[in-house]
Amino acid sequence: MKQSDSVTNLTKPTLYSIYDKDVTNSELDYKLLKEKFTKPKREELSPHKSGKNYQKVSYVVISMAILFWMGVLFAKLSTELYDNKSLKKWMLSYTLAEFTQWAQSAIPVSPFVVYGALGVLCGISVPVMDNILLNGGKASQDLDLKSVMKCLNALLGVCLGIRTIQWSSSLQAATAWGLLNIILWLYFDGSASILIMGLVVSGLSVIITFSTLTVTNGGVPWFYLLYIVDFYFLSYLIFGKIGRYLFH
Repeated sequence: MKQSDSVTNLTKPTLYSIYDKDVTNSELDYKLLKEKFTKPKREELSPHKSGKNYQKVSYVVISMAILFWMGVLFAKLSTELYDNKSLKKWMLSYTLAEFTQWAQSAIPVSPFVVYGALGVLCGISVPVMDNILLNGGKASQDLDLKSVMKCLNALLGVCLGIRTIQWSSSLQAATAWGLLNIILWLYFDGSASILIMGLVVSGLSVIITFSTLTVTNGGVPWFYLLYIVDFYFLSYLIFGKIGRYLFH
């Protein structure tokens, strides 16, 4: 039936005059109208998507560069860390020197490239282990920059204590550092990823040092092996926190 003006006025909302004519459309019509203006076109998505991918690639490159130079700095730190007893300068860098020599026999590169590559591998391995152990979930620990800075300050404190405190023996200093590493891991991290990979890295460092020095020198002091475990475990803890912060 064709509606007259009087019937139309009776069926329209009271405030129809201040709205547009779409107010009388059905819910389905309004939904289609809303999608028409809110759904982006394919050509509108492409530039935004390409820009987002460019930002991701740039962020990954910057993160890997940070880990690379951190690896170089830690290699330099290993040459300067010693106590006032039996641990001499350059002794903690022996493992890195042996690994670098092995890498250069396969690929002739600068030692700094090897140090940086190891830093990148250590930093990336923790997020990878988090994804494996947590099935893609995030680690429960804090991922802020403050947590990373706390670990770096702890490393500086350890280095200062090892070099300045008058230890009765190198074994005492190495044992104290080992006990402190347990506290630092529980306090700053406590994750299975860093614990497992840190023990693996420390164990490989001990195997390399022990097997090489046993052949050349006939034996290795226990305090030296314990120092190696202490240094590389704490180093991996810091690289793990940095890698988790950058890639999570």
